[in-house]
Amino acid sequence: MLIKQELENLDIEAIYTCGSNRIGRLFKDICKEYNIEGYISLEENMACGIGVCFGCICKTKQGNKRVCTDGPVFNIEDVEI
Repeated sequence: MLIKQELENLDIEAIYTCGSNRIGRLFKDICKEYNIEGYISLEENMACGIGVCFGCICKTKQGNKRVCTDGPVFNIEDVEI
């Protein structure tokens, strides 16, 4: 896998990603395997955009978070993808 080759050859301190849950799970596993800090920008439908409707909830280790007001960027280890 190309990303793993780059991680072994470069001094990478953090990974930033966005996109599908599949890619999020991949990078979450890579961050854990290589002990690298990671962040994910989540994409959710945001009906109100101000946190009132709770339509953009994501599950985290700290409980449910609203993507529109608590994010959209989260530590990849905290998010349940």
